[in-house]
Amino acid sequence: METPIIRPAKAEDIPRLIEIIQTTIESYDYIFELEFELPDFLDFDTYYQPGHAELYVIETEAGIIGCGALKLDKPLPYLSRIYVTETERGKGWGKRIVQFLMQRNQELGNKALELWSDTKFRTAHAMYEKLGFVFS
Repeated sequence: METPIIRPAKAEDIPRLIEIIQTTIESYDYIFELEFELPDFLDFDTYYQPGHAELYVIETEAGIIGCGALKLDKPLPYLSRIYVTETERGKGWGKRIVQFLMQRNQELGNKALELWSDTKFRTAHAMYEKLGFVFS
């Protein structure tokens, strides 16, 4: 397995990330509505600011294959936007970005972390549970 680079997202990454997320949502036979699903992406430069939210991409030699966000705008920090391309799922990329974000959350001095995930992503939920998250 090639070593991924996890780096902060840039505005120019947003079209590729929208494509990954749209493809994922549509693969579950749901309708993708950009304004509803990704308002933070549409206002990337305003939303992703230090102390408010951080968005990271997973990049390999093949390009951007996934993303994950650490959102800090609620009483408890939470993970969001954990997506990996369909062809790269099951290879450990999702686990790597979640572990990276968990570590980043600790570096920021936070002791707790929530996870927001849609119930339709059952495979991802198994990974989250293995990493210690409990669903309520």
